[in-house]
Amino acid sequence: NPWIQLDWSTSQTINKILLSDRVNTDDHTPGGTLTFSDGSSVQVTDMENDGTPLEVTFQDKTVTWVRFQVTGGTGYNNGLAELEVYGK
Repeated sequence: NPWIQLDWSTSQTINKILLSDRVNTDDHTPGGTLTFSDGSSVQVTDMENDGTPLEVTFQDKTVTWVRFQVTGGTGYNNGLAELEVYGK
C-alpha cells in the first residue's frame, strides 16, 4: 500500500485536500487514510478511476505534515496523480 507524505518546516493551517487518482484504468486507488501530525486522521473513499479530483474537507487543522496511505488498490502502479493542500 503506497503512501506519500508532505512535510512543512513551519506549521500550516489547512482545511481541504484534493486527491486525484492516476489517469488510467489499469491502476486504481479507491481510497485510503489521511493522517496528520496532530494525531488525527480522515478516511477517504470513492475516488474516481479517471483522475477526477476528490475534495476532502475538514475543520481547520494546524499541522507540520500530512500523509496519505492507500487502502486497497489495483494495478502495478496504483497511487496518486496529484495531491493538493489548501488552507488559510
